Amino acid sequence: MRLIRKGLKVLHPILRRVMQWYLSGVRFYRFRGIRVKILPGVFHPGLFYSTRTLIRFVDILDLRDKRLLELGAGSGLLALYCTRRGARVTASDINPKAIKGLLENAAMNQISLEVAVSDLFERLDPDDFDIVLINPPYYPRAPEDMDQRAWYCGSDFEYFHKLFREMVDLKPYTQVYMILSEDCSLEEIQKIAIHRGLIFDLQLTKRVLGEMNFVYQIRKRTQ
Repeated sequence: MRLIRKGLKVLHPILRRVMQWYLSGVRFYRFRGIRVKILPGVFHPGLFYSTRTLIRFVDILDLRDKRLLELGAGSGLLALYCTRRGARVTASDINPKAIKGLLENAAMNQISLEVAVSDLFERLDPDDFDIVLINPPYYPRAPEDMDQRAWYCGSDFEYFHKLFREMVDLKPYTQVYMILSEDCSLEEIQKIAIHRGLIFDLQLTKRVLGEMNFVYQIRKRTQ
């Protein structure tokens, strides 16, 4: 596995150019019976394993009639899947391209869910949800445009500062799950959470092509 990761790093400049070309056009992807259209600039759930890992993780959750929010839903694959599993889903995103694609994908799959334009919880009431799913941007760099906000969390991790600040008021019954990779600054992200009185409980570890992915439940620290 280490050799695979090392080989990918060597090929990184070439892969990046190929990836940029591929993502510059409209693409389609199917998983678990759901077909989604991915518009240019929207996170592609088939090229990166995090969305599929979260889908496999929610298989162990009881979603029937649960009020579920996916923050930063992108193409909507995860949100649509959770709706099929019986959850009452709200899919939010800040990118107008993602919102457009979400609406088209819901119609294409004949699935009904709420779609909201929101920067994290700014236009949402956290108390409205039993479960929150987050596949966050985590590379520490300032995004230059809306599309890059799917990847970069700000040079000082501004995304996580805002997210965890807004999570402080969540009710105890709200279950929040976030996926992260060993490729991100786990210690820094957890430090920001601890500062807000939040802790990470590891729920799932998944290795893909030599890279570890982690699903955490984020909850308030008990005294």
